[in-house]
Amino acid sequence: MLKITKRLNNTQEEAYIEMVAQCMKRKSLSETEQFLCDFSMCIFTVLRKIKKSGNVILYNQVLDYMKDWKYRHPSFEVNIYKTKMCYWQMAWILMPQEIMRAIHVVVKDICETSMKKHTCWKLSYNSFSSKDVNNWIIDVVDNKVCPYCNLSFVYNRTAYKTTAELDHFYNKSTYPLFALNFYNLIPVCHSCNHIKTDENKDMISPYDKNAYDDIKIKYELINDTHVDYLDLEDNMEIIFDGSLLSKEHLNVMHIKEAYDKHKDYAEELIQKINIYNNSSARKLIQDGIGIAFPTTEFEKVYFGKYRYQPEKRILGKMTHDFLKEYLK
Repeated sequence: MLKITKRLNNTQEEAYIEMVAQCMKRKSLSETEQFLCDFSMCIFTVLRKIKKSGNVILYNQVLDYMKDWKYRHPSFEVNIYKTKMCYWQMAWILMPQEIMRAIHVVVKDICETSMKKHTCWKLSYNSFSSKDVNNWIIDVVDNKVCPYCNLSFVYNRTAYKTTAELDHFYNKSTYPLFALNFYNLIPVCHSCNHIKTDENKDMISPYDKNAYDDIKIKYELINDTHVDYLDLEDNMEIIFDGSLLSKEHLNVMHIKEAYDKHKDYAEELIQKINIYNNSSARKLIQDGIGIAFPTTEFEKVYFGKYRYQPEKRILGKMTHDFLKEYLK
């Protein structure tokens, strides 16, 4: 339910490519070279199919990205395996999620016919954790909470270190084209990574341009005749407004059922909002703090440091939406 707005800058693109290249070097040179040559042909085939379909805008988008990539990173053309690496690297970091979604049917067809016999991509991804690429991605994206549910942090603890799980939005078995793509690797919690299936037609990628913009979390009173705001938990229903696709996404991930377990937090938040909306009570709190905060800063003190950054905290989306809807 949380959009990821992060896009790699030039330095980060190059750093990511270097890390992925190190993972690729675990395979023998001959197999990797053959794989990359096949992969370059795959990219060209995608472009030919897009051009043949008459979608000139999409064709030019992909072509412009390729040209821009070669212009900004000329040294990466041949410096890893002395092959046409720029087209392979484009599949690591260059295709934005919007273009992935637009061409995923074409790509799926190509992957199934030309790429499935290779295992290099899968083995390369399996090296990510040991080389700490997972944690690098988490730090760069800077979303501490799962974007699918906003109920759990994305970090995992092992006996040896802290790491993170990454979900392949387009699964790597069907879409090896995106197996190592930065924008296809979604930092998620353990639960969501296991609930989400390989079939993602009802899912929304956090990297989509308008991802989750229409989803609003609200509450309704079951019985509004005699409302006791000190005991709301059993008299409230958490509501998710949004488009049909957004609601399908919520259904797939069982979000409503999970949020029903957190009505106590919703109750506490509503109580704090009601107190804040009372000008006398708000002044009493401000006087008690003894510091003249600007309104936005006082809201951070009262409702939490990341009041305007829901991706930083568990249930941050609910907090953000409740405050936007009910705060006076």
